[in-house]
Amino acid sequence: MFFFRKKQRIDSPLELAQPANGSTTGPLQRYRAAETGGVAEPVAPTSLSGADNAGSPDYSRPKPVIFGWKPLPGGIGRIRYTLRLSLDAEFTAPMVLADLSQPFAAMRNLFVGTRYYWQVVAEGRRIEPVESEVWSFSTHAAMPRWVYVPGLTNMRDLGGWATTDGQRVRQGVVYRSSAMSSRRPHHDTGKVLIEELHVRTDLDLRAKEERAAPVLNEAHVRWCHAPVPAYGDFATESGMERYREALRVFADPTNFPILCHCRAGADRVGTIAVLLLGLLGVELDDLAQDYELTSLSIWGKRSRYSAPFQAILEGLKRFAASETDSVNQQIENYVLATGVTAEEIARIRADLLEPATRPS
Repeated sequence: MFFFRKKQRIDSPLELAQPANGSTTGPLQRYRAAETGGVAEPVAPTSLSGADNAGSPDYSRPKPVIFGWKPLPGGIGRIRYTLRLSLDAEFTAPMVLADLSQPFAAMRNLFVGTRYYWQVVAEGRRIEPVESEVWSFSTHAAMPRWVYVPGLTNMRDLGGWATTDGQRVRQGVVYRSSAMSSRRPHHDTGKVLIEELHVRTDLDLRAKEERAAPVLNEAHVRWCHAPVPAYGDFATESGMERYREALRVFADPTNFPILCHCRAGADRVGTIAVLLLGLLGVELDDLAQDYELTSLSIWGKRSRYSAPFQAILEGLKRFAASETDSVNQQIENYVLATGVTAEEIARIRADLLEPATRPS
């Protein structure tokens, strides 16, 4: 004969503790260019050799958001918690951390300047499930949105930057990073990129002689090889042909989210980022700051005053229709001159821009 013990019912809801309801987190960056006045000294990019990079500090990692709640009382057996996090109060497509044994958890890679909703459920063999209330918090709006992926460095979201027309670049759609190792990729690299960040296209800007090859599972991620030159060479005839093919990847909505990388995620990706963000309407100062943020990774300093970055600006001047054209207009003229159509530009903007503030 079997005896079944009736599960205990706990009448009070599970109590949440942090982040406090309605609060805003601190900045998610471990270190920001703004805290040191930027990297304004006129230095050229350092060598990318392994010897030069060995031992360099890497600040290109985001801080996690820490969640905490009060544990259920003892004497009710083993308890497991499930944390649900969502962009809406209905939890339409939640991120889930399940089978938690302790009353706390951490999540990385959250959007910046965004409101989140969260709830915790406690379950055990001796109790009926106990839910918490639904709380909300907002992440700090400080840029950039660094992203942590094991096996990668200098990885960040191109989203979050404000545009001159009052919009902002959509987060979670285009990422930039260093190259993935094709010989011994980290076992969690593909898992985070595919399952957490939902990357669908690997846009590889490296040349063939750099052993450019697909690393991620091609059943889930399309490898798109578009080798391009960096800096001023983008404006040469051959450079424009190559950048046309690379930029057209962003005109196909089925490619998103996209991970764009070269070797360091600094120079060729840096040039692509200037063109793409400038096409979307991000102002020059922010274009330069995004370029300089590579200084916080292991790949040496980058400065808006360096000859390589100035070569981008000089190259763009060739595409100014008048002396009053902004950098953004010069970039649009350049992109059209490569052969990318106005319709393709419109698709890029439609997919990559959103209102400056998300609805509550």
